[in-house]
Amino acid sequence: MDKKKIILILGFAGFVAMADNWVVAPILPSIAQNLNVNVASAAIIITAYMIPFGLFQILYGFLAERFGKRQVITFSISMFTIATGLCAIAVGIPDLTVYRAITGMFAAAIMPVSLALIGDIFPMEERQAAIGSFMGISFLGQGLSMAIGGSIAYFLNWRGVFAVYAILAVISSILLFTIGKNIPSTKNKETKMLPSYIRILKNPSSVIIYTLILFEGIFIIGSFSFLGGFIKKYLI
Repeated sequence: MDKKKIILILGFAGFVAMADNWVVAPILPSIAQNLNVNVASAAIIITAYMIPFGLFQILYGFLAERFGKRQVITFSISMFTIATGLCAIAVGIPDLTVYRAITGMFAAAIMPVSLALIGDIFPMEERQAAIGSFMGISFLGQGLSMAIGGSIAYFLNWRGVFAVYAILAVISSILLFTIGKNIPSTKNKETKMLPSYIRILKNPSSVIIYTLILFEGIFIIGSFSFLGGFIKKYLI
C-alpha cells in the first residue's frame, strides 16, 4: 500500500481526535446556558472526557499488540463516531457526561496506536519524516479546533459542533474500513498485559514522564478549558 495514503488516513483520524480533544472549551458556556446549569457544573463533561482519555492510552498499548494496531484504530474511531453523534442529541448534563466519557475512552487510542503503527511500517530512515507528517496533520486539528468549534456554534449551536465532528469521524471510519484495510498490521497473541506494564513502571524515566503528563493535563489542558467561560463572564 502507498505509504503516503497510510499517513493521510491515519493523519485524518488523528486530526478528528485532536480537534475533538479541545472542542468543548469554546462551547462550554453555550452548553451550560442551553442545559440550564452554570459553567462550573457543565465542566464535568471535560473531566469525564479527560480521565478516560488519559487512562485508556495505557490500556491500548496492550490491546494494539494483541489484536492488531490497525484493527484497534478502526474499532476506536467507529465507536468514537457513535459517541460523538450521541453528544449532539444529549438532553442534559448527565447523559452528555456519559457520552463524553465514552468519546474520550475511544479517542485515547488514535494518536499513540497510530504512532506505533507508523513505527512498524516505516523503516528508520523514513520514520522521522512520516511521524512529522502525521503529527502535523493531527495537530492541525487541535490548532483549528477552537476556531472550528466556535464558528459552528455561532452559526448553528453547540449540538451542531458535535454533529459536524461526528460527520468527520464517519469519513475517517469509511477510509479505514475501505482503503485503510490494506494497512499492514501484525498481531502478537503471546503479549501479556501485566508483565509489560511492570517493566515500564520499573523505569524511573517512564514514571517521571507520566507524572509530568498528568500535571500538564490537570493544570494546562484542564484550566484552559474554562477560558471560554471566563471571557464570556468578565470580558464581554
